[in-house]
Amino acid sequence: MRLVVKRTASYLGTLTSAGEARILRGAIVEISPGRLRWSGNQGDGSVTVVHVKGDESSAFRGTTGAAVMEISERAP
Repeated sequence: MRLVVKRTASYLGTLTSAGEARILRGAIVEISPGRLRWSGNQGDGSVTVVHVKGDESSAFRGTTGAAVMEISERAP
C-alpha cells in the first residue's frame, strides 16, 4: 500500500493485492487527541494512534485493540 496524506487531511493512494491495484481516496479527521477517524471510497473507521518510542513510526490500533497498520514518516 502506498498512501499520501496531505496537510488538508485528504489522502490518495493505491493498494496492490494479488497483482490488482485499487485506488484509495478519502479524508482523515482527529476526533480527540490520539484518536483518528477516516472515511473513503474503501470504507470508514476509527483508530487509536500509538507512538513507538525511539522510532519514527506510529502504530494504529482498531476498536478491538488489534494492530491495524504501522506507518513511518520515511518512504522506503
